[in-house]
Amino acid sequence: IPRSEPIIHKTGTQYRTACHMLVANPQDGGARAVVITTCAADMDDVKDAGGIFRRVGEAVTASVIARP
Repeated sequence: IPRSEPIIHKTGTQYRTACHMLVANPQDGGARAVVITTCAADMDDVKDAGGIFRRVGEAVTASVIARP
């Protein structure tokens, strides 16, 4: 998600599970908000899951956020 986008971001971990939740464009009562939740189990949060979470953000940016 581009740094220029307003976001709310929360991370969480449980036993062998890492999750990230993000709300992009939360302003205006969420009228144009995009909610993204992703979790990965049995992976290293930084090395493996971090790369997957990054690719999810890139895909959401390309398909939803970057649209006019």
